[in-house]
Amino acid sequence: MGLIRVDCHMPRHALILLLATAGTLFGTQRPVAAQDARHALALGLLRFEYALRDAPLDASSVAEVNRAFDRITLAFFAGRMTHALASLDSLTATRPVSPSQRTRHASDAAGALSEATAGVRSLDLDGHALPVMLHVPTGGTGPRPLIVALHGAGGDERMFFTAYGAGRLREIADRIGAVVVTPNTTQLALRAERFPALLDAIEAITPIDRAQVYVLGHSMGAGVTARLASLHPTLIRAVACLAGPCGAPAAGDPPRLIVAGSLDPLAPPARLRPTAGTDSAVVMYREMAGWGHTLLVGHVLDDTIRWLFTHRTAGSPPA
Repeated sequence: MGLIRVDCHMPRHALILLLATAGTLFGTQRPVAAQDARHALALGLLRFEYALRDAPLDASSVAEVNRAFDRITLAFFAGRMTHALASLDSLTATRPVSPSQRTRHASDAAGALSEATAGVRSLDLDGHALPVMLHVPTGGTGPRPLIVALHGAGGDERMFFTAYGAGRLREIADRIGAVVVTPNTTQLALRAERFPALLDAIEAITPIDRAQVYVLGHSMGAGVTARLASLHPTLIRAVACLAGPCGAPAAGDPPRLIVAGSLDPLAPPARLRPTAGTDSAVVMYREMAGWGHTLLVGHVLDDTIRWLFTHRTAGSPPA
């Protein structure tokens, strides 16, 4: 769900402490009872995302559903797992889908979570193992653009391929012919200076276009995205920060998109808006009326990647 606010300019030791205390919705390094609760909540989240996919929000319900979902997220981070799951199931039940669709959603959720778990691999970052999921589109030859997608606190490397927007990121990648990697944000944040090693590890698996590397992140992942952009400005073409801190770019940093939800209780627009006079060619700010902290991601994912690819290198094929 990705909720902990990270200041990308905080001291490294403080960042390490904060990341070490971040809860994990999909994680397994927990006592058995906590694992079971998180597994049940992960399945509930996927069922909700599938119901939302098949019965999209209309304008009259956007704000109400976003507020309800953010309350569930707050309950999750407060450790009220039973309440969070019951509330999530109740919210899912409000979506106008048929009984047969609900049955299929439950089956698909179990299958997707199992498949994602089996699909996690480990990449070497100069001697440190980084859990990731990697998607390489079929067809085509030669180096492809690379999208690095960073989940928020409360999730892990499976979030973008399963939960956000019902896991639509892979479909987008296939459509535009891009490789996508979704690292464990917490682990990458602790080794942000080794980002070049991540690119090397991916290139050892599939050809990538080093001139077209894009990074996007949600919540905590937004803060880490901004940190990567500041540390490695010549390696990243453009970045997008969704419902999370993006900071002020330094001279020479890649362009950045900041997307805020008007109802977000954890990363409110007042914290995310760039200062007056910020060059729109360097920082683009968008505020989504009626949207909150987490559901925002699936809603803006297509437009976010479209914006990133407007910064592709000269002469590269259009996406």
